[in-house]
Amino acid sequence: MSNSFTEENYLKHIYKLSKKSDKGVSTNALAERLDTKASSVTDMLQKLATKKLVNYQKYQGVTLTKKGQKIAVNIIRSIVFGRFFWLTILGLDGMKYMKLPKSWSTSIQMF
Repeated sequence: MSNSFTEENYLKHIYKLSKKSDKGVSTNALAERLDTKASSVTDMLQKLATKKLVNYQKYQGVTLTKKGQKIAVNIIRSIVFGRFFWLTILGLDGMKYMKLPKSWSTSIQMF
């Protein structure tokens, strides 16, 4: 089963926020990071929990499962590789890279 861009974005941000604390990531912290409502975050966390990508309990925060963590790490690696590709291999300067549509800058994930 594949994951949507939004689901992958949540996993990536949960991973990054979890590096700042040993406790689970709070719904409010995630909502602030993603610039969305806490209720929307709760809905997505429940969906990700159904897919067994996160451990989520209301009022307890969220942590990634091993499967969720693996996906998040792969996403981050793809982003780093994509930046390397665009900046080093293609010789794009940093300002032009920042102006690329996100779909272009992350399209390297397909390789």
